[in-house]
Amino acid sequence: MATATSRLQTPSKPDARLLATTPAAGEVLTWTRTIRSGEVLSSILLDTAIILLNGIWLLLLFGERLNTGIQRSGADPSFLLSDFAQHLGGLFAYAGLILLTCATTNLYDQTPALDNFSPYVIATPVALSTALFALCLPSLHVKAEYWLFLGAMALTDTAGLSGWRFLRYKVAASRAIDGHRTRRALIIGAGNTGRKLDAYLKSHGALGYTVTGFLDDNSDGNPTVLGTVSEFPSIARSEFVDDVFIAGNLDPALIQQLSEEAKHCGIDVKLVPDICEYAVSWECVGDLPVMIIRSEPIPILGLFLKRMLDVTGALVGLFILLPVLFIIGVLIRLDSHGPVLYRSRRVGKKGAVFECVKFRTMSINADRIKDQLRALNQRVGPTFKISNDPRITRVGKWLRQYSLDELPQLWNVLRGEMSLVGPRPHPLDDYDQYALDHRLRLKVTPGLTGLWQIKARMDPSFEQNMALDLEYIHNWSFGMDIRILLGTIPAVLRGEGR
Repeated sequence: MATATSRLQTPSKPDARLLATTPAAGEVLTWTRTIRSGEVLSSILLDTAIILLNGIWLLLLFGERLNTGIQRSGADPSFLLSDFAQHLGGLFAYAGLILLTCATTNLYDQTPALDNFSPYVIATPVALSTALFALCLPSLHVKAEYWLFLGAMALTDTAGLSGWRFLRYKVAASRAIDGHRTRRALIIGAGNTGRKLDAYLKSHGALGYTVTGFLDDNSDGNPTVLGTVSEFPSIARSEFVDDVFIAGNLDPALIQQLSEEAKHCGIDVKLVPDICEYAVSWECVGDLPVMIIRSEPIPILGLFLKRMLDVTGALVGLFILLPVLFIIGVLIRLDSHGPVLYRSRRVGKKGAVFECVKFRTMSINADRIKDQLRALNQRVGPTFKISNDPRITRVGKWLRQYSLDELPQLWNVLRGEMSLVGPRPHPLDDYDQYALDHRLRLKVTPGLTGLWQIKARMDPSFEQNMALDLEYIHNWSFGMDIRILLGTIPAVLRGEGR
């Protein structure tokens, strides 16, 4: 242990072996994930129990108003059971919706026993779940009193879910203050990382740690440094240490030695490298711990709603427009020789190639003579478009003017290759001329309409098109899709397509 001083000094570049090959790192992460999984599961089960018990209580309270047949006397027991079971099924669906929205708002990813008990934090997923559940009520022909019942459910669920979290926090905090059922922690390394860890554990007493002090080979007269790293076994026993935090980038061999010594003392070992200040979270890839420095948030609920809108819109659109599609098909066959539909290979999300379906608006040799017309291209950039294109048929010109040629792409939307809203998919030959930055528009699923169609449809600049696509990608929300769809209607009726 004579070289402990040099080993404890923080290197300018962290040793890559620290996270990959040190048994202590893997053991610490496995232990943490096991405990964390149990905490998450217990939170979900307790939330479920509170929502269901609260719902059953309100069903009994509102029974007569909801016409459930839950009365004090004079009711057929079989009717009571049947009617109550129907409401109970809805209650289970409502509880599942709340749990899903809690998960998508990262409620279960937060550190337990800290500050996720705020009613405002809980009210967001509960209110969103209640609103989504209420959308189904008109089709169920329920009585108006059900709205009062749902409001009471939302308020009492918010109180219940935030209430038990508040009690958990208060109990843990009081135990930490009194010193009951707390774990005595020793921090190895009194550098910047160790000091930050000490301050955090002291300011978050509900975590249940009492820091006894530091071990460091460079004490500099600091009274909180209890000794050197080589004195770990004796100091750990004398201070009745339960957990040791290794804060800093130590030599892997030293970490292994400390782990063996801690094992003999019955002490848990946790590793906090200096680079942890950049970490967002941790996960395991096989047996290797992986530190996540940046994680792009995924709006799961928003994407789910977007896909539901796509499927619903495509199905309804294809059903309602079926006579229109048939008439257009007949007109195309009468106007020119060739198939009704034009199938083109387009580039979709993340470069995936798919077969895009449109009504044929050009002569059947349009693709063969496209290169001969590139000198007439009026678009700036990789895309190709010319006015008075000689390849366009008479019916095709009218279809393009009102964007009716795009209607068969509802089939692509239904298949998931396209969305109702998104950047337009480009042909393969246009994609081949993309610059590297242009590929950013392929981060999302292409769509039937987008910002460019309602804001700059007549602008020939590809860069303007690209800027609007990126504006959509960076600022996307489900509400934005709705606004674009509503804005597309007047844009189509103006007949500005070419």
